[in-house]
Amino acid sequence: MSGAFTPNSAVELQQLLHSRPGRLRLVGTGTRQDRLPEPAGAAPVHLSRLDAIVRLDGPDQTCTVETGVTRQALDAALAPLGLELPCPGQGRSLQLGAGHRTVCKPSGGGVTTPSH
Repeated sequence: MSGAFTPNSAVELQQLLHSRPGRLRLVGTGTRQDRLPEPAGAAPVHLSRLDAIVRLDGPDQTCTVETGVTRQALDAALAPLGLELPCPGQGRSLQLGAGHRTVCKPSGGGVTTPSH
């Protein structure tokens, strides 16, 4: 299978996953440190447009984001609530990605990442 796909919503992604034969490879901005070899014949599915902040609960200090949300966008949404995501390192333009759960603490606080 060839050709790249860039779904505009989670619904489009779900439809693509159920309707396309062959192999697909989910692609975010990612990092190079954990890059896996590209599977032969897999069509890339770019997740950059899945960038909605679905839910942001200041009092509970939790949020739900789509996989294409960048740390920079989440930081901007958290700032008016006095919250931050104090993760070490650069990477503010990287997508948070699927499977990354972090509990936000009030500004100046730490970060808790639940183990999977």
